[in-house]
Amino acid sequence: MCFLRLFILQIQTVGLCFIVLICNTCNLFYGIRFASNFDGPARNLLIVSIILDCVLFLNIFLGIYGALLHKQWPLKLYIFTLITFFISKVLIADQAVGFDTEFYYTLVNHWYHMETAFSVLCLIFAFSLYLKMDDLGDFK
Repeated sequence: MCFLRLFILQIQTVGLCFIVLICNTCNLFYGIRFASNFDGPARNLLIVSIILDCVLFLNIFLGIYGALLHKQWPLKLYIFTLITFFISKVLIADQAVGFDTEFYYTLVNHWYHMETAFSVLCLIFAFSLYLKMDDLGDFK
């Protein structure tokens, strides 16, 4: 991906940030809507998933800020958050297998799948953008 021009990488990173933002918001509201239906460890797992969605929601704006204004630390933080988010969501989905199928499909819904897929794509483009800016010495 580093062979792409800097401007194209910026556009793709910001565009994917907005797609992840939309999927994240829908998944967040979906989790909040069904949080009262479950008790005990299932509810705690759903609350952890909601907190992860909130953290990613806030860090998306840092990623957009770092990508557009060539700032190094917001882009690094955004890349680290995407990696942590993806690993955490996979581990939460793995823990949800032990619960009933209703809870599993509430936690791992279609928004979850779209959000994780687009966050991996965004991670690829954001990391490529970071490497390209680092090669060019274009950070401010």
